[in-house]
Amino acid sequence: MYHTRPLAGEVILKACKQVSSSEPVQIGEYRGFTMSVRFDDFAKLYYLSLKRSLSYRVELGEDGLGNIMRIDNVLRSLPTRLEAKEQSLVDLYQQMENVKVELQKPFAQEQEYHEKSARLNQLNIMLSMDQGQSSMKVIEPEELPAELFNLICEYDPDIMELSWGGRDQQISYIHDKLEKGDTAGFTSLLEQIREEGMPDQQKKAEALLEIISALPDPKHEDELDF
Repeated sequence: MYHTRPLAGEVILKACKQVSSSEPVQIGEYRGFTMSVRFDDFAKLYYLSLKRSLSYRVELGEDGLGNIMRIDNVLRSLPTRLEAKEQSLVDLYQQMENVKVELQKPFAQEQEYHEKSARLNQLNIMLSMDQGQSSMKVIEPEELPAELFNLICEYDPDIMELSWGGRDQQISYIHDKLEKGDTAGFTSLLEQIREEGMPDQQKKAEALLEIISALPDPKHEDELDF
């Protein structure tokens, strides 16, 4: 036990000279704190650790009394540091209570959020439709029977498999029906595809319906020729 600060400082310096490892070496006690010293080979410095429930580090110099003053400064700062930590804890609890209150409040912009989300979905749908229309090829009237046959087969392959004849015969049959203005069956099927088919099928069905609706009425032409 050393009762003078200069002497205690000299003892710490002597103890440091015996330490060359980065592992802490216990050298004694000071004001109820266990003291350990280690050497930082990279920084070429000695560090003293004051440990009780927590540890506090002190960088040591070459002056014994100066080292004791550094240790005392660290110890004197502990009440202030403790007060700051306690205040931080109080602030943290207060913030937590504030968050609980805010979570109970209704979302002020909820209606605006739903409106904008709905508008965004609408724009996405419109954009997808525009892209689909721009990529869809233009169907000429003479291509209508084949396009109609292909779409029906794609939507329900069983329909054409159960029909008579091969592909060319069935396309010719569709052509004859369209020429005679007998489009009711095709229109009904296209409307079903437009409602129940895949997105690409729905778009194509819509396009074919527009072409069929624009076809001339054979009965009307006969009346004009007569």
